[in-house]
Amino acid sequence: MGAAFFWPVFPIFGWGIGLVAHGWEVFGRDRLTEERIRAEMDRLR
Repeated sequence: MGAAFFWPVFPIFGWGIGLVAHGWEVFGRDRLTEERIRAEMDRLR
């Protein structure tokens, strides 16, 4: 029998997109600084 189509590539690719998006959300954004935290606390008061 010939080689079959490797169908798991679709969920692997989809999961990879999700992992990249999550990684960007966690590590790609600006870091919090003490100044930004205090400014937000003052804004909420």
